[in-house]
Amino acid sequence: MSDTNQSALLEVLHIKVWATTPSVSPSGNPLFSMRQQLGLSATHKNTNDQYRLSSTESWQVFDGDANMVLQSVIFDLVGTLLYYGEATGNLITLGHQALTDYLVGEGLDVEFEDVGRVGNGIYEVYLPFAEKSLIELEARVLYQAMLYQLGIDDYSNEDLIAGAIRSFYSPIVDGYQIYSDVREVLGRLKGRGLKLGLITNNDSADFSDRLLQKFGLNRFFDSIVVSAKIGLRKPHKHMFLHWLKELDVSNEDSIYVGDHPIHDIQGAKNAQIKCIWVKRKEYADIPTTPDWTVESISQAEQIINKERMRRK
Repeated sequence: MSDTNQSALLEVLHIKVWATTPSVSPSGNPLFSMRQQLGLSATHKNTNDQYRLSSTESWQVFDGDANMVLQSVIFDLVGTLLYYGEATGNLITLGHQALTDYLVGEGLDVEFEDVGRVGNGIYEVYLPFAEKSLIELEARVLYQAMLYQLGIDDYSNEDLIAGAIRSFYSPIVDGYQIYSDVREVLGRLKGRGLKLGLITNNDSADFSDRLLQKFGLNRFFDSIVVSAKIGLRKPHKHMFLHWLKELDVSNEDSIYVGDHPIHDIQGAKNAQIKCIWVKRKEYADIPTTPDWTVESISQAEQIINKERMRRK
């Protein structure tokens, strides 16, 4: 992420901190301190153009149907392979309660209501920014700001921040379930010699890792791209092109499988990758037409097999 993009996000979060804790001096503000460390301007203004990174791909992207041999299949994670069980309760509330319990266990004087208010406040600013800019910031920056707003003196303690992130996501990891056909389909595709990949949006790579470990899915994937590690979010094309570069395959060699019409389908199209939309629910806004539409991973597998045979 460039200094300019980082500055823009810090500016947004900085405004939120000042709105909730106006009596705190700038020198005590963690976002102000990070800006100083990075040598960023405190007067930076947001503009839409700066968030669209220039195209500097050095790997090959084909334009047009070259009937290349199908070598790889890329999947989205949440919503496509996994789902959140509604019976387990509101995931954000559960996360805030677990975070509160963790902080109290560390000897800190915090209340659940304050944790919820501050946590929601940070993400009410960050999520619209991330969706518009397609920039992903690591959770540790957001949680440092959260701890600061809760009045915790040791807000920059990396162990405390890591524990806070892990505690928030623990009940959410527990609540996720896997679609019944996922393991069998991934196993068959892997057995046919296809390279399998995963591209997921999340500000915590640890959260994604824990989900994969919970369901034993790591073994199926040759490469995993998490937005927190790249600094960008789907549907930015670089999320997809990064994966192609890692495994040295082209867009025409690949098919993408996802459930979200913008993050997944629009994103794959941005990278000129053919895509299968796993339609798990209705969406009002479908800006791009997928190449295929199915209702399950098993149905997606049938299309992948047909394409594999067609391209031989």
